[in-house]
Amino acid sequence: MFCKNCGSNISDDAVFCPNCGTQVGEGQSQPQAAPVAENKPNNNTAKPQTSNAVGLVGFILSMVSVLFWIIGLIASGILFIVSLMLGIGAIVCSAIGMNTASKQNAPYRGLSIGGLVVGIVVVAISVILFIIGLAALSVMF
Repeated sequence: MFCKNCGSNISDDAVFCPNCGTQVGEGQSQPQAAPVAENKPNNNTAKPQTSNAVGLVGFILSMVSVLFWIIGLIASGILFIVSLMLGIGAIVCSAIGMNTASKQNAPYRGLSIGGLVVGIVVVAISVILFIIGLAALSVMF
């Protein structure tokens, strides 16, 4: 049988739940005190939200990498390398942020996912353009 209060699996002849102490059956005599498990979280309390600054940083890095990538198209090819490094950092930070959000009920899970997607796209495009540039240089020389 299962406890009506906490859902623990208990024996059919139990009078009190050994996990939470709720009376679950009728006994011959009244027990003096029901055993109550200590250090058990109450199901009625919400988990406190923790900080997920890493997920937010991952999203910001991905947006900055896009900015450097666009500026690299206009101004200089060296900014592609900066964009690539920022994109890799965005992927790492966003992955850590998603993991933190999943495990600790932390905020910014959506921003972490967005940072991960944008970071992957920026890195993929930067690598493709780098390969195309190397192929163009090899044909020229």
